[in-house]
Amino acid sequence: MKKKLIGIMVCTLLISTVLTAAGKVNVEQMSNGPDVTLFDDGDVPVWEVGYSWTYAGELNIEEDEKTLNVLLNETCFCVVDDSGGSYKVAFAGDINLEYVIDDPLIEVSADDVSGMLHLSQSNLGIEEIDLSMSGSVKVEGIPYTVPGDVDITITYQETRNLIEFPISVGKTWTIPSTTTSVDIIITIFGFIKKTFNLEDTSEEQTAECMSREEVTVGTHTYDAFNISYEDGSWTYYAPSVGNIVKVLPFDETVDFSLEMIATSYPGPDNPLKPETPAGPTSGTIGHSYEYLTKAVDPNDDQIMYIWDWNGDMIPDEWTGFYDSDINITTSHTWTKQGSYEIRAKARDTDGLESVWSDPLPVTMPRNRVVNRPFLKFLQNHPHMFPILQRLLQRLGLQ
Repeated sequence: MKKKLIGIMVCTLLISTVLTAAGKVNVEQMSNGPDVTLFDDGDVPVWEVGYSWTYAGELNIEEDEKTLNVLLNETCFCVVDDSGGSYKVAFAGDINLEYVIDDPLIEVSADDVSGMLHLSQSNLGIEEIDLSMSGSVKVEGIPYTVPGDVDITITYQETRNLIEFPISVGKTWTIPSTTTSVDIIITIFGFIKKTFNLEDTSEEQTAECMSREEVTVGTHTYDAFNISYEDGSWTYYAPSVGNIVKVLPFDETVDFSLEMIATSYPGPDNPLKPETPAGPTSGTIGHSYEYLTKAVDPNDDQIMYIWDWNGDMIPDEWTGFYDSDINITTSHTWTKQGSYEIRAKARDTDGLESVWSDPLPVTMPRNRVVNRPFLKFLQNHPHMFPILQRLLQRLGLQ
């Protein structure tokens, strides 16, 4: 059991490292050498609530009879708060994770990963990472799979700075080591909980801005700074989108790649903000309701629509592509009672996105579903379940 829990912890810590690199890299100012030429757009970018970047990539590690494979198919990072000197960046998406230990054979898998990055507004330095995972564990000799959830909070004693602003070609800097506090809560079967409090130290490493070049991501080309890291990777930071657009390994010992596939960072070619969704503002869970919106693309590109059905500004559903400035309708069914804010945003064929529309508040009251055949059975056999009979009477279901 101890080895199984250790495997889960290692797995979650590694995935948090991947998400950190994917999400925003980052930054304490240091003095520049006399031979460095600065660019105005190399300064710290300013983000606002609703700005988002969507990535796809993979990480594969094999070491000491352990294998970690992480696949990010479409993972969105969205600024949800810009108050108090920090950015809160929520992330979620299509993330698949597999972690295997060979002896004894332990397989950990997760396909429901989400969390929050806390970043300093002054330099985009990482302050804290909150991570939640749901998945399962399979252990050799046990004939069934164990469902489990893991919640992790990673706090850096000093902000973790991976890019130093202002950035410029020829600039080198040191990413100092820092103490990291890790709080882990593992929940098995939904009610068995175990808490771990760990401390780790991130190693010091050097970085250098090697060049400024054109880099193509999907169908779009960006003017980007090429940064090399001692750990064996190239990172391309594009001022025009205020974030990283590509990560590639330059060392054969590292198998990690990442590409930005979409962004709502504002630019002249981004689709305009969609109209506030129109449709029912209340209803019953289990029923389907239709919502309408539309957006305009300045280049008249076709656009798809991305819906946020629960108000967290993380994509929940994608449509196909439609012509610009055309009303589109999408249906949705809620399965839980609650109050929601629904939004839509548009993405063109180049991966450029609008900001989220203004929200439409929606309330879904409880849907009282009564099993009539079961109630009839109880009525015909009143002495078999006397306590349940009294409970149903109290609830008015008999």
